[in-house]
Amino acid sequence: MQMSNLLRRGFLLPLSLIFSLLIVFSCGSGDGSSMKSNIKQQQYVNEGRDLYAIYCANCHGPNGKGLAELFPPVAQSDYLVADINRAICIAKNGLEGEVVVNGTNYDLAMPANEKLTNLEVAEILTFILNEMNSVDTLLLVSDVEDVLRNCED
Repeated sequence: MQMSNLLRRGFLLPLSLIFSLLIVFSCGSGDGSSMKSNIKQQQYVNEGRDLYAIYCANCHGPNGKGLAELFPPVAQSDYLVADINRAICIAKNGLEGEVVVNGTNYDLAMPANEKLTNLEVAEILTFILNEMNSVDTLLLVSDVEDVLRNCED
């Protein structure tokens, strides 16, 4: 059979897909833990995006850039990435008092989000860090639980 006949019959597309999948799965770490971690990270980012739209975007904006000098940015935020543990505490417990973010002073209180589960905090911050701050990380529920036990009041 000639190559042009194979192309017309659509044999190459399924064949190329099979080879691509073989390459992807054979290049992993052997136990699949790296791929599982990447999948979980992407799930957290996707869920976090939806939760951010519900709980955070009204003040910090849909793009995370904040609102003038009222609400600080969470995108490209030096304050947020400088101390992720502090960010976890703030996401759950809120914040009062002045903060300086990217050289700008902000002094409006952020209310607590006590109804957020630890999983939701992990997902929101995983989204913010990865998508808005180019920090390649996955915050686990256990990480959030550990940090929240030690937040200052």
